[in-house]
Amino acid sequence: MRLPVRQLRSVLELSTRDSYDLRMPDPFAVCSMCRKPIAMYGKFFRCSVATCNSGRIKLVFCGIGCWDAHLPTARHRNASALEETATPSAKR
Repeated sequence: MRLPVRQLRSVLELSTRDSYDLRMPDPFAVCSMCRKPIAMYGKFFRCSVATCNSGRIKLVFCGIGCWDAHLPTARHRNASALEETATPSAKR
């Protein structure tokens, strides 16, 4: 049985869309400095200073280097990087 071209196109589009969703899950967030995606259930860093973690903008960093790069502009007195795991509940 041969499918018409329209049906064949829709079948191919559905199969590629489903396979893409299975291979590429949505990222947890993107790094606030380098904009790399942070994978769900991966490790990320937050700043220990409350002003970096409150309000609309919550800064997250993919590594210590990116966290360290934000210190000169933030002008913190005592800051440290807090290592966390990217879970859906950590996004709040």
